[in-house]
Amino acid sequence: MMIDRATKEQIEAILAMPQTPPYLKPVFEVVRDYGVGYLTLLQNGDGLEPDKLNSQVPMITVVGDDTNAALGPGAFDSSTLKILTLRASCVSIISSEPVPNIYTLFSLMTGLLRANTLIIETRLEQEHAWVDYIRALAPHTPVILSTSLPEAWET
Repeated sequence: MMIDRATKEQIEAILAMPQTPPYLKPVFEVVRDYGVGYLTLLQNGDGLEPDKLNSQVPMITVVGDDTNAALGPGAFDSSTLKILTLRASCVSIISSEPVPNIYTLFSLMTGLLRANTLIIETRLEQEHAWVDYIRALAPHTPVILSTSLPEAWET
């Protein structure tokens, strides 16, 4: 789902839907109130036009790698994922339950600071792959990691 020109009424309808997760509400509120873009990138989806991704409109992107199976970066269109990663001022990799404060923080960064942000929702088994992907492509981009188990990083 990409929202870059939704009306306030359309966003109000999304906010009012009972199936809208509470942790995503700050994201939609910032889209409504600050005119930023929102993109959900799903596994095995088609790539998006680079012109659309290189818009001057700041964007919050949520990468959904937490569906039936976490498949890691390889499950996403490589050029789309690369553009979104390189545009991001900050990345969060969430392999735990959703952390509402991360979504709120990234919403505020996008709305108030006009920064592109990237939230990667994954599972523990792909956490390393996502960290390695971000480190290789954008080594100086700050990453917030929300993991389920402290022993996940013991090797």
